[in-house]
Amino acid sequence: MACSKRVPAEGVRLSQVLLNGDDGLDFQSVCGCEFVHVVVRSTVHDVVGRVSPVRRRAIARKFNEVLRFPL
Repeated sequence: MACSKRVPAEGVRLSQVLLNGDDGLDFQSVCGCEFVHVVVRSTVHDVVGRVSPVRRRAIARKFNEVLRFPL
């Protein structure tokens, strides 16, 4: 998932989920759910925050909605 810092005035598109301090971030971030990025775990060097279980479910629902995975 690609996430980027987002100024609140910019808004959130239908294919995105907003993350914030509840997820351990110092700033608001928007995660796009229209494309899945694959990375090797050993190449990830820093953990910025942990996405809350509630937000994880929202992201999963958004992936299903945008990518139309069969349930």
